[in-house]
Amino acid sequence: MHRISAQRHKIHRAVNYVTQNIAQRLDANVLADVACLSKFHFSRVFHDHCGETPHEYLSRIRLELAARSLNYIEDKSITDITLDCGFSNPQNFCRSFSQKFGTSPRSFRNNRLINPREFAHSPGSRSVLLDDLDVQIVVQPDYRVAYIRHHGPYGKNDGRIPAKYSAIQAWARRIGVWNDTSALIGLCPDNPILTPPDRCRYDICIPVESGMVEDDIVSIQTIPGGSYARLRISCEADEMLGYWKLLTRHCIEDNNVTHALTYSYEYYPCSQRDPSDTRMDVELYLKIYTGLI
Repeated sequence: MHRISAQRHKIHRAVNYVTQNIAQRLDANVLADVACLSKFHFSRVFHDHCGETPHEYLSRIRLELAARSLNYIEDKSITDITLDCGFSNPQNFCRSFSQKFGTSPRSFRNNRLINPREFAHSPGSRSVLLDDLDVQIVVQPDYRVAYIRHHGPYGKNDGRIPAKYSAIQAWARRIGVWNDTSALIGLCPDNPILTPPDRCRYDICIPVESGMVEDDIVSIQTIPGGSYARLRISCEADEMLGYWKLLTRHCIEDNNVTHALTYSYEYYPCSQRDPSDTRMDVELYLKIYTGLI
């Protein structure tokens, strides 16, 4: 395996570890151990791959997660959110939050970012009413996936995300794991309203067996199962973000569930559409807590 690919896998493991353990005491030393690198080497390689230092990354991710919690989880106190997002000192949290978002956590909560009853996806496209959505609460299995990570704005039609979908399909065909029933998954862990566009992560994934290992093309991770809100749609690419916004608010308000804030994804089943049809068949999965599972 090429040295750059090996480094990329190590940094991905550290980043994924942050997602899974955000409430824990995390710093560059902990993440360097996860990546199996010395602290000095890890900090340099992390910046090369992510464009920010480990400290900058941890601070940003924690503040963005806190903002999402304030927006979506109404019954949790600001103190509890502070601890859940890995801040040990509420005063430091409030100061850092105000510096980043220009308002206090309480004011941020009182002025929700997303509260649409109708959302027009893009200029000239049709509007969709919440009542038209068929949202179901389902239990999903774990998915062990091979993936290629993309950094960049969600919904921007610059061809880079489709190119990576093509790349992972070509990889799967080359090693013989692609067939007529294969599906692709787009894991989208960030909120594009809060995360800077160039920092948004999007993992283009394909489910693989336990024996699959990382190589120069793909990394490996597991998307956890559990309770999800599912929305099946057929749409144009530039309508996807609109449906995500509708699903997020509709699901929280109308189904008495709590947004889990991580591991939401797009599931693309093998499509039999006419190649000239630009719409996509896709299932959106929003990770939730129901209190039952």
